[in-house]
Amino acid sequence: PPIDWATSEARLTDVDVALNHDIKIEDVAHAGKHIDFANRHLHIGCIIPSATQEEVLFSIRPELFIALLATESLLPHEAVVIRGAPLFARYSGYLHSFRYAGPGIGAGSAAADPTEIVAIDAIVAHSVGQQLRASWFQRDLNKAYLGFSGFPSNEPLSSPLPADGWDPALISTGMWGCGVFMCNPTIKFCQQLMAAAVAGCRLVYSTFGKAETARSHAALFAALVAADASVGQLYRILQERDAARCDPLDAYIIRIVSGESDEGFAEYGTRRGFGWGADVRVLAP
Repeated sequence: PPIDWATSEARLTDVDVALNHDIKIEDVAHAGKHIDFANRHLHIGCIIPSATQEEVLFSIRPELFIALLATESLLPHEAVVIRGAPLFARYSGYLHSFRYAGPGIGAGSAAADPTEIVAIDAIVAHSVGQQLRASWFQRDLNKAYLGFSGFPSNEPLSSPLPADGWDPALISTGMWGCGVFMCNPTIKFCQQLMAAAVAGCRLVYSTFGKAETARSHAALFAALVAADASVGQLYRILQERDAARCDPLDAYIIRIVSGESDEGFAEYGTRRGFGWGADVRVLAP
């Protein structure tokens, strides 16, 4: 059944998130899934001289190209999971600076690299207001949840994070849709947090060289955790944002959940009839 994001009681405090800017998605070798920031036509449906995230991924895991033969255009409710495409190469750079940097861990055997590649396509963004429109926002929430949910083993999701070794409940992801699709980084971070909370998985989240973005995401996540915010509460905060506002989205959310805004966390919910004013624990930052 469809998820009612507006009423979800899944807690954002239950999500383990490791934010970083100095490692790549592909560097997290023990993650059960690496997210492909896909085009709805995988790899644009052909081979082109380009090196955006999806094209880099297919270049270093060339057996992914087989998926082009078996995959039609992705529908809004579809994701693609690919197993058995080992990491043949390391790389450095991006776009015009992309370079081969040596063999990968799976160059000798697919069994040495059990990571699944999960292709999910984001909307092409034109404005923050468009991205927050309910139909579009839910579309990418559902897409992220679809990609994050389901694990290739029966390991309980409550098991502790392994000190080493492959972790099927760990997902390596990052700024999905924030390149040529022009999506807002804060929106995409929030959507993936919400999807992870409902799916019950852990995230390693790379901002790929953008240190300030990693810091702002960390501050936002800390504020949400301090307020013991639920998925439904964050969803409603985002849906109620006035499209005419010009302040940064992360600062807007932090002000609400920390009680620093006229639209304070508890008051915000009560005034709009959301019914979570009495249930929300607001802690001082």
